[in-house]
Amino acid sequence: MTGKRGGRKIGAAKKRKEEQERAAELARSKRMANLGKATEGKIIKDIRRIAEGPENPYPGTCSRDRYKRFGFYSEEALYDFFGNMAEAQRAAGLRDARATTAFRNRRARIKTEEKVKAYFDAEVMPWVGKFNRPVKGKRVQRMVVASDFHAEEVSPFCLSVLLDVIKRIGSSLNYVVLNGDIVDFPSVGRWSKPPNRLLNLQKEIDFTRENILAPIRAAAHENTQIDYVIGNHEYRLARFLADSAAPLASLRSLEISSLLGLEDYEISLVHNASLLAPSAKEQRASFRDNFKVYADSFVVTHGTATGKTAAQTELERWGMSGTSGHVHRSQVYTATTARNRAGVGRWRPASWVVTGMLADRRHHGRDFLPSFTPWVEGFNVVTLVDGAAIQQPVTVVDGWAEFAGKIYKSNAEG
Repeated sequence: MTGKRGGRKIGAAKKRKEEQERAAELARSKRMANLGKATEGKIIKDIRRIAEGPENPYPGTCSRDRYKRFGFYSEEALYDFFGNMAEAQRAAGLRDARATTAFRNRRARIKTEEKVKAYFDAEVMPWVGKFNRPVKGKRVQRMVVASDFHAEEVSPFCLSVLLDVIKRIGSSLNYVVLNGDIVDFPSVGRWSKPPNRLLNLQKEIDFTRENILAPIRAAAHENTQIDYVIGNHEYRLARFLADSAAPLASLRSLEISSLLGLEDYEISLVHNASLLAPSAKEQRASFRDNFKVYADSFVVTHGTATGKTAAQTELERWGMSGTSGHVHRSQVYTATTARNRAGVGRWRPASWVVTGMLADRRHHGRDFLPSFTPWVEGFNVVTLVDGAAIQQPVTVVDGWAEFAGKIYKSNAEG
């Protein structure tokens, strides 16, 4: 029986092929006879004939290749009337009009963003400011700001300096601000994914909790508030979880709070950007608008400005002192701004510090960047006194660092 059934299938396939050849031969003769006789209406009717033909394996369609083979009018005539095959398909009703296509594409993007917004509303926003500590009335406030750890790419030496500085400042430290990209998440990013890291997501999350977040909580005083600014790399995971969480079924939990241990380490999230951003431009704007202002005078944002003038760009945008990351190299810019008032008719200089990264500059980016990079390791210590910001970047240079009279030396630098 199997042999007979197989023989019938071969026979039917051979018959279809012969019918196709006869149809193609007929079309060739028709094209010769119809030279110079084409009209827009005739071509539209001909396209529909092919799309609706019983021999068409894809009913309701007529591709360019299929029309070249079975059409009764030449491809040149089609182009003369319609310009291209897509426009001819639209005229024949086989393709959406441009306005309809644009609407459907935008609706599809908005649908994705609606899922992202729903995820953020449920899993991110409840943790925004959840563990805020009261600091009202204090003339002096101190904070440590660090960004761009990139999980397993973190520099052990730079991290050890950060932890020691947090311990040394002690109870007078009001805030530790983790200013975005504490994780990396290359496996769910839009850019090229290093092959050896595609299946590394749970390991990266565990590493971040155990080797970055837990030690920072342990180093900080119990009254020190820890804020975690959502950066573009954290946004990678949140978007992926919202849009296609099924492939991550192997994770122990899909909740951001559980993944990052927010409850365990009493970490508040910072996220106040627009949650409905269908276009890439709108998504960049949402990163830019994610920030927190401390003591009504100092802004912390992961930042979007890049290049040699990133600090100047950020200061001119905000008009007040602040700090950002993202660039992976330390920058300082100062200027007097009208917004940075010190009293009636008085303005104080505003300053902006772009922090270095906590990732190891010798290793981070090795999968996609040349050996020479302008990246610098470091973080920022900020003192706010009656609205004045005194910023002290702590920079790691060749395994050396210094803060408040203490010199640090890396044992790994030789």
